This record gives sequence, C-alpha cells and structure tokens, in this order.
Amino acid sequence: MTPLITRMVESLIMPPGNVLLLMGLALYFFLREKPQPTSSRRYGLWFLVAAMGVLYITSIQASATFLVRNLEQAEVLPPLGDADLARTEAQAIVILGYGRYVDAPDYGGDTVSTGGLARLRYGARLHRKTGLPILVSGGRPYEEARSEAALMKDVLENEFQVPVRWLEEKSRNTLENALFTQKILVQDGINHVLLVTHARDISRAMWSIEQAGLTATPAPTLFKTKSFTIGPMDWMPGPAASAAIGPALHEYVGKVYYWLKNLLP
Repeated sequence: MTPLITRMVESLIMPPGNVLLLMGLALYFFLREKPQPTSSRRYGLWFLVAAMGVLYITSIQASATFLVRNLEQAEVLPPLGDADLARTEAQAIVILGYGRYVDAPDYGGDTVSTGGLARLRYGARLHRKTGLPILVSGGRPYEEARSEAALMKDVLENEFQVPVRWLEEKSRNTLENALFTQKILVQDGINHVLLVTHARDISRAMWSIEQAGLTATPAPTLFKTKSFTIGPMDWMPGPAASAAIGPALHEYVGKVYYWLKNLLP
C-alpha cells in the first residue's frame, strides 16, 4: 500500500476513526431492512446521525486548521522580526502562563506545562534580543502550593539563565493576568509591553491587556497554520486534530464570554 493509503487505514482503526467506523456500521445495519420508523426510532436515528456528524467534524485536521487559523490571524498579527524588535517602544516583556505539569516525577514536583515552556523559550529569546525586563503571570487557581509564576521564574532563571524582575501570582484567568500585571508595572512607570502567548490566544490576550490600561505589542508564538492548504489526510479523523480543536474552541468560547461581559453592566 502507498503511504497515503496506509495512513488512511490507520486513521480508521485508531480513535476517533474507529468510533466513527463503528457508528457508521451501526447506522448501516439499522437502516438495512428499512422498517417503518416509529417516532422514537426516528428521533434516535437523527441523534445518531448528528452525533456522527459532530464527531467527524471535530476529528479532522481541516476543521482544526480552519478554527486555529482564524484565531491566529497570521496576516494581521505576524511574528515579530528583528527589525520590529529593534524599533519597539515596549518597556517590558510579559509572559502569560499556560498551566502546569502537575506533580512531575521527573522534576520532583510541579513545573510548567509543555505549552508554557514554549512561551518561556520565546520570552527568553525576546529578552536576549531587546534586554527588556520580564514579568511572568500566573496564579494558583486550585490553591496549589506554588504559583504558576513562581514555576515560570524557576525555569527561566535556572534553565534559560534569564532573569525575571516581576512575578504576578494572583491571577486565575487571562483577564486577571492583565489586571494584576498592570497594577505591578504601573508602579515602575511601565505602560507598554511585549505580550507573549500562543498565536491562537493573542487576540483575547491583547483585548484583556488593553482593557487593563496597558499598551501591548503582540509577541505570538507557536503558530500552527502558516498556510491554509488542505490535503487528503486532512479529511481523515485523527487524535491530533481533536487535541487541536479543543483549545481552539475554548478560545472561541472565551472570546464570546468576554464580549458578553463587556456588554453587560
């Protein structure tokens, strides 16, 4: 078999493809004899079809690419280049937290998550290019022993050898990241920052930081969709697509929530 066919077969025997395949077979045998449907049987059929449709749409890379690309806004908020950094008016770098690797046995306790590590890596790069001081932001949303900001500081200073000047340790969400960060930075006369977060999160993070009264230059990282090309495998179900769609949908829900929060008194 060609590599493409092999990958297609694999996508059907691994979840979520195997679930879709089994549901498709159930639907086929359900309709095979075409009995006169009762009302409850008809409703059950519609729910089964709807479930298959939702599962399929949320399991393919084509959906993930479409959702994430719209969030990343690559044409509007491109990655920062050396020329952008050379002329920046920012006075500090703000790195937003992205969860933790809980009770990591290989690190002897909590440390930053994989996504958080990527943000720290990019923040360290920006610091080396600009010399700007760093603020890390992340609290203890579940009353953990140490704040996420403290974990981020440990990684930056001990693994990247980059100093951290400020820790924002009270926030539980993006809006609180911005509000508490502004309260810290205003004491040093800082009102313009480079804002480091995932490319897909940058729109809501920028809105939050501006609501808090800071000016921000977006510094997005971890772009997932440089182009919008769709190939045959992008229509096949797979766990990677499902993993990408979840955070993207979370971001859309967050944008709607903040929009409603802004409308309501």
